[in-house]
Amino acid sequence: MRGQIIIALILFLIGFISCKEEVRTDLNDKILIESFIMHGQENNSIEIRLFSPLSKSDSSPLITPQNTQISNLSKNVVLFPKFESTGIFKLDSRALKLGEEDILELKINYKGEQIYASTTVPNRTQEIDLSNLDLKINYIVDAIPSRITMSWTPESEPDYYLIEIDTASRNPQKINDDRINSDPTNPYINRIGFPISDSEIEISYPSVGYFGRHRIVLHHITKDFYDLYNNPVQGSYNKLNQSVVNGLGIFTAINSDTIYFRVVP
Repeated sequence: MRGQIIIALILFLIGFISCKEEVRTDLNDKILIESFIMHGQENNSIEIRLFSPLSKSDSSPLITPQNTQISNLSKNVVLFPKFESTGIFKLDSRALKLGEEDILELKINYKGEQIYASTTVPNRTQEIDLSNLDLKINYIVDAIPSRITMSWTPESEPDYYLIEIDTASRNPQKINDDRINSDPTNPYINRIGFPISDSEIEISYPSVGYFGRHRIVLHHITKDFYDLYNNPVQGSYNKLNQSVVNGLGIFTAINSDTIYFRVVP
């Protein structure tokens, strides 16, 4: 009996290792797209690669397909993005007449095969509010850090967002974290900088590292973007989604708004 268990364990480990080292050869030579179109930003970029899981540089090589075009189907505008360097195309959003709820389509011709990608520009998030414009950092030992709540009105249920917080001060003063008791149980810390589907977050130390003026950028993102970063398995294989046909990657639009607060001692 013991011998059978040992043999079973060995077979399990062999199978596990084989799965870990399995190479998805069926994805070789697939076009890999990576593009995040920012509404209101004049210049955006589109990166096009030839998927290579065995690349020595840990990055699939950039390529320049024979024909690459992007269309704003909502306004009947067709553009051929400016070729900047191998595999990197620059897009002038003004020429594309990019507006909220516009439908964008990317077409790529590579070796006679057509690759399509599409996305819809999200609306700007409405009714963004802060519970307090000042976040007070308390240096008292064992004090619970103060918090401010940021909330907004979602367009639908569920809806998807990405939040970024950074200092807006020219000469910010760093918070002396040796003198403050941080709150390791704060459930929102790890979600700042990652896509979420909530309509409210709390902000406290150590989400901020400096005193002074800070900005919060609330990005309204698509479900494709949310799914990409909330899938348990990350990586290029996981970048296959419904917005890209005959290829891999992410082609998505983002709409953002900004609100400010201060961190005070």
